[in-house]
Amino acid sequence: MNHPSPYIRNLILRFLRKEASDSDLEELQTWLEADKEHVRYFKMFNELYQEEHILENFTEQKLTASWKLMESRMRESALEPERPVIIRLLQSPFLRIAASVLVAAFVIWKLLPQESVVPPVAQNTVLLNTTKRTLEYILPDSTRVWLNANSSIDFGPDFSEKRNVTLKGEAFFDVKKKHAKNFVVQTSHISIQVKGTRFNVQAYETGNEKATLEEGEIELTIRGNEERYAMAPGDQIIINKERKTITRERVDTKNFTAWKEQELVFDNAPLADILLKLENRYNVRIEIDPAVAQREHLSMTISDEPLEEILEMIHLSSALNYKTENETVVIYE
Repeated sequence: MNHPSPYIRNLILRFLRKEASDSDLEELQTWLEADKEHVRYFKMFNELYQEEHILENFTEQKLTASWKLMESRMRESALEPERPVIIRLLQSPFLRIAASVLVAAFVIWKLLPQESVVPPVAQNTVLLNTTKRTLEYILPDSTRVWLNANSSIDFGPDFSEKRNVTLKGEAFFDVKKKHAKNFVVQTSHISIQVKGTRFNVQAYETGNEKATLEEGEIELTIRGNEERYAMAPGDQIIINKERKTITRERVDTKNFTAWKEQELVFDNAPLADILLKLENRYNVRIEIDPAVAQREHLSMTISDEPLEEILEMIHLSSALNYKTENETVVIYE
């Protein structure tokens, strides 16, 4: 196989130097997903880049020499068996981002099964799911985590002491009771402390943030709000980020946790909530008038149906129409 072109090499270099634009990141992601050898190139060059300690003075001459050294290492390691997909990060923000892209490529390349176990690690770790399926992980303290599509959690080297994780997206946690130290989940808006319990947290960048308790008890706090919310099984707390409101509801938890069994269950749910789940599962952009999305409520169960079939179900249930424009699904009256 041919080695990466100078353009790709410079693209990787811009990424490692934190100079990559959004379009650069998209190109790099596409290149990584195209071939598993691309992932090997990226991984080995990233490791070499750190070994040389030349982050601020990486000249063209050094770049050429480093690529030659890396290609030599790749030839030597060509017959080595594949290793489990475990990403260990250094204490550096841009390396965290680099590893996130690398994890995404690895997940897509290896097509991990639904139940994947990641053994305990000692350094900063990011676990990322970019597939359409649910991925399951076991954290170093034996906590089980189910990650929904387009979601990630990360935790630091002091996890065994502080048991703190940061969530982006959606995850279901099954926390064991054997530890004296609280388990803490943080998102952009909330912090949840638990002993031993099972609960779901939804915290995508768009849409509301939700915490749903299946069993046990949790204590939730919201940034900028001194009040602590003690939750009982069946409780759900919703943070509306646009309106800056906080509501508590009693819900059937299976409607919010069935996704970890590869099902999406909606019982008279706002269409806005349904479409958010569809965007994440099918990796598609869906546009709709927000007022219509909140007005329409639907009930349905989705397993592995094609997106087109689900859109037709929505059409038949609500009389809304849909079309595709420039790879975007548009739903309209």
